[in-house]
Amino acid sequence: MYCIRLNELGLKGVTEVHTTRLKNRLLSALSSLREYTEKGRVILAFDKNVGSVLKQVSEQDFDSEALLLSKVAKIVRRDVFQQKQKFTGNFSEDCQIKSVPQTLAALISMILDGPKIKYQSEGEHTQSCASIAISQLIVFNSLKSSGTGAFRRHSKDRETPLTIFLALKVHGETRKRTLIDTLYDNGFCISYDRLLSISTGVAYSVCAKYEEDGIVCPPKLSNHLFTITAVDNIDHNPSSTTSMGSFHGTSISIMQHPKLGFEGAPRFNPVIDERLIAGKKITALPDRYTNVQPTIFEQKEQIVPPIVGPAVHSEVPEIDPLIVKEYEWLNNLKHLLDKPKLDIEDYISWGAYHASKQMPFNNMKTTVTLMPLFLECAHSIAVIKHSMNVISDTIQLLNPGQVPVITMDQP
Repeated sequence: MYCIRLNELGLKGVTEVHTTRLKNRLLSALSSLREYTEKGRVILAFDKNVGSVLKQVSEQDFDSEALLLSKVAKIVRRDVFQQKQKFTGNFSEDCQIKSVPQTLAALISMILDGPKIKYQSEGEHTQSCASIAISQLIVFNSLKSSGTGAFRRHSKDRETPLTIFLALKVHGETRKRTLIDTLYDNGFCISYDRLLSISTGVAYSVCAKYEEDGIVCPPKLSNHLFTITAVDNIDHNPSSTTSMGSFHGTSISIMQHPKLGFEGAPRFNPVIDERLIAGKKITALPDRYTNVQPTIFEQKEQIVPPIVGPAVHSEVPEIDPLIVKEYEWLNNLKHLLDKPKLDIEDYISWGAYHASKQMPFNNMKTTVTLMPLFLECAHSIAVIKHSMNVISDTIQLLNPGQVPVITMDQP
């Protein structure tokens, strides 16, 4: 336990302990402790006068306690100001643990859970979520010198992942500046202005990638994944009596389905570059994503393609395996309706029944994103043709060399 604790406090590579030196340190730290040798073993025990020892421990020395707290604060503040970090636009898996010094995390963990080495050495990362969160707030609100006013200036080098994530989460859910300002005043997250600078930096990085590829493609999409798209009307506030309050346009949704053992190759992660922000405006969308070119029919009469394959079914029709599955669900439904009481494994609905028959996908989630909206409605042929061109270019960027297949539910 002693070796594990030393490694957790920053002394990496400690695998063996000199027992004699450890014994001498324990004896020097505890004046009432004595050593006894018996059959080649060293036994550490207190004096026979246990009463005087308990009396000494029970008495509080406020001066020594204040001095001890002062020393602990100096050690923790030294490590806090030595550790610097910079948010680049992404959160790594262990970013919260790396954002706080080990001395501070150990102190908060001992305050919350007690200074018991047995519980602190049970796993590799023994700090709880609460201790890591409190440590990040302490790092974020630490100042080298306290000012005279109520305003506290927070350094970018000590912005912890929790304070940035809280501001981004609240802004994404509510879009309320007053709520973020309230959390900022209480030391829980970054300021609203700092939030805008982060979002602007990410926007510059994404726009730079758009200019490099020549195609507007959301950064959350991955390469070499089965990708489908859907084009439909999007109506916002259709009951508005003014044109300023309503929107009737066309949306293109892109969905990617990961497969078992492969979740796609990431395209890129937006990285905030201060050099791109200085003296530059956010790049506007290309014209092909804002203007729909007019389309006309060259022929008024539409040509119906000929039928490929036999027009008349054979006398013995082949049984479609998909139809067989539908009959399986119907038979299962008929069986469940005859049962007086359903079990937890019984699925009545069509979707639940077929989902229970599929193999588990280890909680893999479909990636869904939205392309830039078109102001024109999806009823026109021009918008449909323009949307198909945009979809084809996007699919080619994500899956080079593959020909996209386009189907329509309406003529």
